[in-house]
Amino acid sequence: MGKWEYLFVDSLWDIRCGHSPVSANRQKLKLEDDVCVDAYANKLGEEGWELVSVVEVGNMMRLFFKRPKDS
Repeated sequence: MGKWEYLFVDSLWDIRCGHSPVSANRQKLKLEDDVCVDAYANKLGEEGWELVSVVEVGNMMRLFFKRPKDS
């Protein structure tokens, strides 16, 4: 059976683009530009991450990603 690694991205409501990512696996993101969550999710997709779920809580969204873990 394959093994997986997981990434949890938190984003906050942003008037400019809806939501902006602020942390990944509880670590604050240091993004150079103002990045919208859709652009960030597409970047993660290019790195092999698959979005599997989204939960909205108040003005925050938590996005759950997974990808096969290197053995």
